[in-house]
Amino acid sequence: DLVRSRGLGDVYKRQIEDGGNGILVPKKDPKAIASAMDRLLRDRELYASLSKEAASYIRKERSADIVVREYERLYERLMPAP
Repeated sequence: DLVRSRGLGDVYKRQIEDGGNGILVPKKDPKAIASAMDRLLRDRELYASLSKEAASYIRKERSADIVVREYERLYERLMPAP
């Protein structure tokens, strides 16, 4: 997603840098969402830049190996050894 609503919690604040790898818009603001989408459709350079940065973020920060390690740490915290 290159356009994401603000107010979806801390997860998206950490993952999406407004103007860097996506566009954040106010929560429950369909006009803002439409405007951001229109901007991406009209500005191909912006679309390409955001897409490139979003893909780079995913490769570096959200790879399968990283996500698996995060789940392992979570399980270890929730289910201590007997």
